[in-house]
Parts: sequence; C-alpha cells; structure tokens
Amino acid sequence: MTTTLTTTTKARARVLLLASVLLAAAGCDIFTSTQARLERGEKLLAAGAYTEAIVELKNALDSEPKNTRALLGVARASLQLGRLDAVDKALADARAAGAPAAETDAVQAELRLARGEYDKLRAELDGDSLKLSDAARAELRLRLASASGDCATVLTLARAQLAADAKRPGARLLLAECLARRGNFAAARKELDTAVAQDEHDAAAWIAMGRLRQVRGDRRGAEEALHKAAKNAAGRLSVPQQTMMYSALAQLQIERGDVAGLRETRAAVLAVAPGSVVAEYLGANLDLLDGKLEPAAATLQRLVSAEAKFGPARLLLTSALLAQNKLEQARQQLGGLINDLPNSVALKAADQELGKIDAAKSSTAEYWLHVALVQAALDQPAMARKALESALKIDPKSRAAGIGLAQLELRVGDNTAALARANELAKGAPDDAGIALLLANAQSANGDHDAAVATLEKLYGQSPKNSLAMAIHEERKRASLGNQNAVLEGWLKDHPGDRVIRFALAESLRAAGDNAGAAAEFQTLVEQEPRDVASLNNLAWVYYLLKDKRAVATAKRAYDLAPKVASVADTYGWLLVESGALREGLEVLQPTDAAAGGVQPEIRYHYASALVRSGQKDQARVMLDDLLTNSPEFENREEAEALLRSVSASST
Repeated sequence: MTTTLTTTTKARARVLLLASVLLAAAGCDIFTSTQARLERGEKLLAAGAYTEAIVELKNALDSEPKNTRALLGVARASLQLGRLDAVDKALADARAAGAPAAETDAVQAELRLARGEYDKLRAELDGDSLKLSDAARAELRLRLASASGDCATVLTLARAQLAADAKRPGARLLLAECLARRGNFAAARKELDTAVAQDEHDAAAWIAMGRLRQVRGDRRGAEEALHKAAKNAAGRLSVPQQTMMYSALAQLQIERGDVAGLRETRAAVLAVAPGSVVAEYLGANLDLLDGKLEPAAATLQRLVSAEAKFGPARLLLTSALLAQNKLEQARQQLGGLINDLPNSVALKAADQELGKIDAAKSSTAEYWLHVALVQAALDQPAMARKALESALKIDPKSRAAGIGLAQLELRVGDNTAALARANELAKGAPDDAGIALLLANAQSANGDHDAAVATLEKLYGQSPKNSLAMAIHEERKRASLGNQNAVLEGWLKDHPGDRVIRFALAESLRAAGDNAGAAAEFQTLVEQEPRDVASLNNLAWVYYLLKDKRAVATAKRAYDLAPKVASVADTYGWLLVESGALREGLEVLQPTDAAAGGVQPEIRYHYASALVRSGQKDQARVMLDDLLTNSPEFENREEAEALLRSVSASST
C-alpha cells in the first residue's frame, strides 16, 4: 500500500511538473484575455502573417464564439490567403452574431471581386443592398471597372478621385495600368513614378512598375522593381498576389539561368504558400536548372495529372522529357498542346524541329543544336541555353552554338554578355556575315550605335541586301547620325521596284518635313500598285500638307478600299472637315473615334475639332480635357491645348 501511494504521488508530481513547463513555455497563454488575443491577431493580420492571425483569432473565438470582431478578422485573413469558402463561412457567422452591416458588406464586396462576380457586385453597388460609405462605393466602382477591363470608366473615375485626393494610391495605380493597356507607356510610367514617390513601400505599384518595364524590354529594371515589391509585400499584398509576384520574378530569373536567385524566390513562395502549385512548379524549374531531370519530370507529371490544362507545366514537362532524350514522350506532350492550341505557330515550329531529331545521335553537336531550337520554340530559354552549352562541349568551335547563345543572351536582356560573345566570334570569323549581323545587333543593344553602323556598312559593302539597307537607315536614325536616307536612295537606284524600301524612304522624308519629296515617292508607289491603301492614305495626307487639291479624292480612294481601318478613316474624315464638308466629315469621324479614339489621340483631336466647328463645344471640351490628361505626348498636342483654351473661354 505504501509503495502504491508513493508511485501515484510521483506520477502526479510528473504531470504537474509537465503542465507547469508547458504553461511557462506558452507564456501562460491560457490566461490571455480575449481582448489580448484579438489585438494580437489583428497585429498579425496587419503584418501579413495571415495564417498565424487566424490561429490567434480562432483562439479568441474559443472563448467567445460570437465575437464579431474576431469573426470579421478571420474573414479578412482568409480573404488574404485566398481561402474564399472560409470567407463565406466567417461572414455568415459574423452576420448571425450581429456584426455591423458596413463591415460585413465591405468584406462581401471584396469576396465578389476575388471570385470574379462582377455582375453581382455591379448590381449590389447600383442598388441599396450594400451598406457602404460613398467613398467605399466609389473605390469599389473603380476597381470593378478595372477588373472588367473598362478602361474608359477607369480613366474617368480615377482622374476624379485623384483630383479630390492626389494621394489615393489605388486610383493612381489603376489609372497607370489602363494607360499602359492603351499603349500610353510614358503616361503610365509617370503615374507609377508618382505612386512610389508618395509611398516607396507600395508593393502593388512596384509590381505594376515591373510589368511595365518588362513590356518595354527592360528586364533588369523589371527584376529590380519586383524585388522592391517583394521587400514590401508583407501586410500589403494577399497571398495570391504574392505568388503572382514571385512567379513573375522567377520567370525572369529562369530566363537568365539565375539558379541562386530562383532558389531564393522559391523559398519565399514556400514561406507564404507552402505546398502550393506555384511552389511545386518553381521547384521543378529549379531541378531542371540543377540538372535533376528525373525529379523535375516527376513533379511536372504530378502537376499535369492534377490539372490537365496547366499549360506552363505541360510546356515544361515537354522540355524536361526532351532534355532526357525521351523523344517519343516529348512528341506526345507536344501533340496534346498543339491539339489544344492549333493556331500556335511556335508550337508547330517546335513540332517540325522535333521531328528532325534522331535519339541515336545524342552524342553529337548537331543533336543538341536541334534540341536547342525546340526548347527556344517552347519558350524555354534556360533549357535552350543548356542544350547549346552541351553542343559546345562536344564541339567547342561550333559557330551555330556560339551564335545561338549570343542570341539567347540578347533575348533575355543580358546585352553585355551577348556583346562579349559576339566580339569573340567575330575575331575567329571576321568575314562571316551572320556573325557580323549578330555583332551589330549586340552593339546596338549596348547603345554603341556608331559601332553598329560601322559594322553594318562594312557588311553592306561586302554583300548589299535590302534588309541591311533598312538596318543601316534605322541605326543612323536611332543614333541621330544624319544622312540616314542615303543608303535607301542608293538601294533604289539599283532596285527601283523594291516597295518596302521606297515606302520607308517616303515615310522618312515625310517625318523630316520634306512633303514634296515624300509625295513623289508615294506617287511612285501608287503608280506601281493603285490599290496600295497605306501609300494612298499617306499620299493624301502629304497632299493636304502641300495644299494640293487632290488630297480629298486620294483619301477617298484609300477609304473606299479600307473603311474599317481607323487611320484611313481618320485621314478621310478630317480632310472632309478641312475642305468644308463638315457634316460628311463628322459622319466618318464619329464612329472612328468611338472605335479607336481612346488609343489614337490624333483621331480624338480631329473629332473634337470637328465638334467645335459644328457648335458642339461642351462635348468637345470634355473630349479635349480627357485627351490632354491621358495622352501627354502626341503630334497635335499644342493645337489641342489652344483649342481647349478657346472653347473654355467662350463658355465662360
């Protein structure tokens, strides 16, 4: 009996000791108040620790199941994680517990946007079902217009909001995105520069800046912007936004073969979205770059099996199978992709090149050169680089492999490396035309236009071609070296029927203000081909500038051939207006402006000018104001500004 009591006492002592240790380790968490848990959860939410925030808020709900503050916090954190069904449940529980309608409706609207339920949200905003402030409604209408692709509405709403408060980052960002969609990159860049100047920690603005720089060909700048976005992502971006950001960054790193950078990016994805498809996909890319072909292919097979329409994974799987010399399996994957995308020229090119590969020749440079061509057609530059490097290992003097690597380096923006490689190739083959052209491209990409012109002119002297004549013309113009038309004129003396070169010469003369010279060249083009719409249209315009009475008739010839081409309709409509046929001109310009005025400022200027002449000054003033606000650079800007001042003065 004594032994039993002693044993029981010892067991109880051990349990009490363990409990005390656990309590101490948890900071006596069981005694933390609901209020403290709520505050801790909200701090975690604000810091971007969404999963941890949910844990803390649910702990608060264990004590108070109907605490609306905690339920709304769970809904908001779930939204940031992209767990939309969990948002539904937390919202329903919050409503049942009596949460304020303004707060639940705000989360409901965000949920609609996340699910793409634009029509439902639009109806709710138009009605009275959402209990939101006027400011909240205005912001949601702007975001809804952007998500729906309605740039005209975005431009109007964003400008209005920024006029009321210049420090509304969301409005400025959406404005910039729409300007970029319309091709107005300079205006978009200006808005984004303002956004990051106002708040250097605006992660969404840095993402937009990265996209814009990438579209403009500045891949290094794009990476820099995306790194800044990543640095400021916590608490400012949802998990889906962060995974998209890291995917964009990873793609740039993959293109350059930056294994260390990709490893860091994947680690960041694992931190915010462990077990996600994006994490697995980047892991497969990393394995491929590390030469771990089997694990990469296994991961990609699993991803494709789970989601057959996951295009990037299917492309990468084809690439991995090709790298493993599993040609038949690669052909099967590629065939499936072509069935889904029958109009893809790149996939068809890859298929044709893949058909030339003989698996038995995998030890030859020729084999790896063909593999590189397929990889490039599959848009896998990193794997194409590996194939070219394999070709060079087999044949260190392979000219084709060296040129291919330099071209890849130019493609991914590694211009310094491309120039070094091109110079090295040129030393070994100074008279090789293909290498000389590559060298000129690399020189131009690095900003050395004088050297590029010298290289091109030497090549042209050895073997004149119209493509080289055009390249010399463009390079001279780009570098402001002057005399850019001489090479075109020289070519035409020996090849008077070359319409491409003659059109380029005519346009160059027109741009330089030599309208008489341009008219002569366009006349020759029209004489050679009377149904040449572009030449007819441009001839009509230079006739107009020369005050030649043939302008309207020539413009009508072009319009009759291509009435749906906006630039052609604009020329004809405006020349009608200028000739005094105002009503007829408006009939042409109105539908043309509706179709293309938003992206072609000259068309909108012409239509607004015609409206002024017809007495419709109020409508013209609105259009001119919008035009000058959203199109900072266009040919007739000064005239448009003067017209707006005149219209505004006459209405006061």
